[in-house]
Amino acid sequence: MNWGWGIVIVFGAFICMMLYFFLRAMSVDLNMVKADYYQEETDINSSSKKKQNYLSLGDAILVEINESRQVLKMGFPTRVDSGTVWVYRPSSSKLDQKFGLPELPDSTINLKVRPLNPGFWRVKLSWYEKGKGYIAEESVQVK
Repeated sequence: MNWGWGIVIVFGAFICMMLYFFLRAMSVDLNMVKADYYQEETDINSSSKKKQNYLSLGDAILVEINESRQVLKMGFPTRVDSGTVWVYRPSSSKLDQKFGLPELPDSTINLKVRPLNPGFWRVKLSWYEKGKGYIAEESVQVK
């Protein structure tokens, strides 16, 4: 075998390797945590003000999941006039769940959710009390 065939074999192997990596990269499921990621970034100033409002309360939010992984129990440090709960899995946006919060006179709620798969979850809470906005985010490990 002469050096010409060696070059052809090396280039052929290189092209096969590049095709393999290209096809492998195209088959990976890339999903962002949020579909409106850029819109969320533009609202960063109002979000930081609401986070500061939450931190100024001094009390943390209680977030628990029952054994059946279908009921999310939350305790708020203030009354809730209105708000939203976003339960999301950072590794897969297909499992996200979003709920509206009714007015809560006693600051606790048991929220029925679709069964949560075992693993790491985040619960983002956004609520208003007397026109003042609050945002809190808690991490939950589901077993």
